[in-house]
Amino acid sequence: MQLEERATLEFRRQQIQRQIAGALNLVQGYLYTHPSRRGYQLRRKVEGHTVGRYVRRRLVPQVRVMIQNRARVDQLLEELSEVNWRLLLLPPED
Repeated sequence: MQLEERATLEFRRQQIQRQIAGALNLVQGYLYTHPSRRGYQLRRKVEGHTVGRYVRRRLVPQVRVMIQNRARVDQLLEELSEVNWRLLLLPPED
């Protein structure tokens, strides 16, 4: 029973690791546009301060996908942490 559970968890861990590797084309932050200004900014916090970078309109769809990748990686890291914790709780293999 525990061997099956260990094998299942290790397989799931490998799946998550592959998914993380596939989603590493990412940027941190969020897109912001001000009504009185043209264009977009990618905003994020750096050492407690909000910083922005100008994003050309043609790059906005690509940046949105990269932001979604960041959120996906965060979610996958949570899942990986849970799987790793469950593996740690299993008795050691002999």
